Amino acid sequence: MTEPRAPIALTITFTPEGDGASLRWEADVIGARASVLAPPIPLGDLALALRALDVLQDPCYPYARTAAQARHFAFDEGERARLADLALLAEAGRVAPDAPRRLGRRLYAALTADPTAHEALATVRDHAAALGRPLSLDLAFPPGADRLAALPWELLWDNGPAPLLLSRGLAGGLTRRLDLGQALPPPRRGSGPLRILAVSPQTGIGPELRQVERAARADALGPLIARGKASLEELEPVSRAALVRAIEAAPPDIVHFYGHGRLRDGVGELLFDDPGGAGWVSAAALAAILGRVGLVTLYACQGGTVGDGPGDPLLGGVAQALVASGVPAVLGMQLAVRATAATRAAAAVYGALADGRGLH
Repeated sequence: MTEPRAPIALTITFTPEGDGASLRWEADVIGARASVLAPPIPLGDLALALRALDVLQDPCYPYARTAAQARHFAFDEGERARLADLALLAEAGRVAPDAPRRLGRRLYAALTADPTAHEALATVRDHAAALGRPLSLDLAFPPGADRLAALPWELLWDNGPAPLLLSRGLAGGLTRRLDLGQALPPPRRGSGPLRILAVSPQTGIGPELRQVERAARADALGPLIARGKASLEELEPVSRAALVRAIEAAPPDIVHFYGHGRLRDGVGELLFDDPGGAGWVSAAALAAILGRVGLVTLYACQGGTVGDGPGDPLLGGVAQALVASGVPAVLGMQLAVRATAATRAAAAVYGALADGRGLH
């Protein structure tokens, strides 16, 4: 088997300045360079743009089958006008099928509008391509850069036929990092098989979808388990007390959560099972429970979302709050995610850790 080649790392540090930011670019091949960034879209339209991307994740869009879908798919006249201004609207007032590409090109154009930024990115990309190694973008945001961190940078798309991270024949990576000025332990502290704890609340997940997720998880993680690279335990039903007991009994390397999430009034929450029904658990409460875990994967809608209100804190989201509490790494979803795609991503990440590689 051919060993994967280490990626070429490019770190971009964002410092908010008004509605835009100053950027610091760092890589071995370019040293350190500075540029400025104007906002790619009006900041007041950020939540609307993310919602437009989110509805495209639903295979039923634009035809709603449930009342919840009907509410989610509906945009009022003012919202449609703003989406049209962003060039994200197609005929009949629907979100354009290629909205991710359109928004990705806006992001790329804004990021590279400064000639210094354009040259920095082009130099590092060419260097990576010449060496036959993938590009790894490390985006660092201080706690005050909430709106900048919320932009879907994974969609960066130049004039080519594929997104930046999938161009030039090599699959690149992108990591968002909270620039907190504190050291964190590595996600993988010990040796031996990865200890994975699957946390699967019953509330809000129907039997059919639960079976789909379990089957996808077994298919994705089965090879790791068969090779002795990982072990898997499942916690179900899920209450706060049960999760505390499971972690105290044998702290896992990875907590793999599959369930419902939301961002409410700038605070992230996950839906657990309670003895008397269902209960939303806040990011702060989760941080106290999961602080000893090396990696937390949140396959929950809005698990990595940033609030869009003027006073919403960057650290209010579940993923961000867990990192701030000391969890070395968190994989969270900004938009809706399908079970099959989520488990394929998990298998790739867990396999890298099991083989002693990093997360980039």
